[in-house]
This record gives sequence, structure tokens and C-alpha cells, in this order.
Amino acid sequence: AVEDDRVRLIEGDGSGAGHARNVGLRDASGSIVAFLDDDNLMAPGWLRAVAVAFQERPELNAVYGAQLRPSESQFQAEAFLLFVSPFDWGRLIQGNFIDLGAVAHRNGLQGLSFDEGLPRLIDWDYIVRLAGRFGIEPLPVVASFYTTDAPLRISHRPTDEREVRNLQRRFRGAFGRALGPDAQPPSEKPRQSSSAPGVASLSTRGTKKAWMTPADADLMEDILRRLARQFGGE
Repeated sequence: AVEDDRVRLIEGDGSGAGHARNVGLRDASGSIVAFLDDDNLMAPGWLRAVAVAFQERPELNAVYGAQLRPSESQFQAEAFLLFVSPFDWGRLIQGNFIDLGAVAHRNGLQGLSFDEGLPRLIDWDYIVRLAGRFGIEPLPVVASFYTTDAPLRISHRPTDEREVRNLQRRFRGAFGRALGPDAQPPSEKPRQSSSAPGVASLSTRGTKKAWMTPADADLMEDILRRLARQFGGE
């Protein structure tokens, strides 16, 4: 990928993750923005699936996919797939269930940026504001593979509960009217049943375009086999 002329390395000034991501957002020249941390792996076919989704649903602003994650708990030994569908706005306000590496959105969403003043939880804050202002929908495709063995990871630092509560207060202040029992992001109209006539939902079935090429499928199989061996599977 480094030899691909479309790949550009942008040097930051060491001002933190939020600043670095904002630099990337400002310099992004494509019509879609996707994210990937340097210690994670993007799944084959994810970008193609995103492109197809945005092309077939021009009203969409943002989507999130599934993420394969190793266990980070002594009570859960096996890897698991993180994917919540349908999207749950009330749950997102309480705690983040969407990794930034599984998010893609249209470029140029007005006023959307990372809060460079937050020491932690910047992804959660970004995703809530993305969903609250522009809407987001689940896309049933594996987006990325999450790793936990890289040194000096921000998520390895202890979580300050005060930071969590402060963010939750911020969310309620910005989107408080949308936090009832059946809350939806204020950017969205009331949902209709997915079985209702004329309601399009994101699905890998029934589309006229392939979500994954044969080469992507072969690469995905190879990655899954290697991950299975790494985590003790067959």
C-alpha cells in the first residue's frame, strides 16, 4: 500500500490522537472517510461494502460494521464479534459499542471533528455526535479485526468514571430530547418497520452488486484461519 500513489503520509506534531485525526479529516480528498488504528487490521471487502451501501442509499451519512475482537476479560476466553443491530441510541449514550475502526461516513459533514481537549473517550464522543447530528446505520459486514497486544494503547489506561459521567452529561445536554425509553437520534425520523413497503434497509442480500470479490473472500478466509490459530481454534 505504501507504493500506491493514492496513499499519502501526513506528519503530525504530536499533539494527540484527536488532533492527528482532525488533520486527516481536513486533508481527506475522497467522498467517504473510514478509520483504522495502526494496531488493527481492516477486513477485506469492508471498503467495497461501504461504497456499495452509500451508492445504493444516497440518503445515508454514516454506517458501522462488525468487529472481531479478542477477549479482554478473564471471564470470557473466546474471541467475539462486536455488532449491535438495530442501532440503539439510548445504549450508545450510556457506553460506546461502536469502535471507530468499524465506522465510515461521508466526507465533509459540516462541523464534525474530534474534540482535541478530551484526554480519553474521544472516539465515543465523536461517534455520538456523528449519530446524533447525521444518523448512522449498522452494515452487516465485518469491518475490522481488533488487537490488544500493542504497547502504550490509550484504552489500556484506567478509565476515570468522572470522564464517563461528564461525557454522558454532555450528550444529554446536546441531545436530551432524544433520550426517552424508545429514543432515536434527533437526526432521524421515527423508524418504520423494516418489513414496511418502500423502506430500504442495509443488507448484503438482494443487492445487484457484490459486497466482496472472490479475492477478498479468499483473503478473509486466510485471516480468519490465522486468527483461529492465534486464539487456540482450529
